[in-house]
Amino acid sequence: MTNMKKILLAVVGAAFIVTSATVNFAEAAVSRYTAEDTFYYGEDITPAMAKERARSRAYRNALEQAGVYVRSYTKVNNLAFAEDEIETITAGLLKVVGQPQYTPGFEGGGYTMKAVIIAEIDDSQIANWQYFDQRRI
Repeated sequence: MTNMKKILLAVVGAAFIVTSATVNFAEAAVSRYTAEDTFYYGEDITPAMAKERARSRAYRNALEQAGVYVRSYTKVNNLAFAEDEIETITAGLLKVVGQPQYTPGFEGGGYTMKAVIIAEIDDSQIANWQYFDQRRI
């Protein structure tokens, strides 16, 4: 093997190793979660509206189970607290497995609608935020 081929092979091998080490942060992480929510409502809300609200909140609960990324910032002036900022991010591609299950009820003088979902969530976007936020520091 000539010296030029050896050098080219070494460069390609090194590029592959560097690429493998830096690209894996975006790997898809699809997991399955069961989430539920109970929506309490009165006579001014229809059962269909209650189902929609319970289902939406169950979706949010599933995403929160998959992961919440928290970033905080505290500003101090002259050794005294000046400002505090806390940011929470939850995201993912949510796919409902099967149909949501609904259970109507009555509790404490009002109506309830419980929604239970099984969801598959790709939470790789949260991993991307974490990776880029850590590199920014």
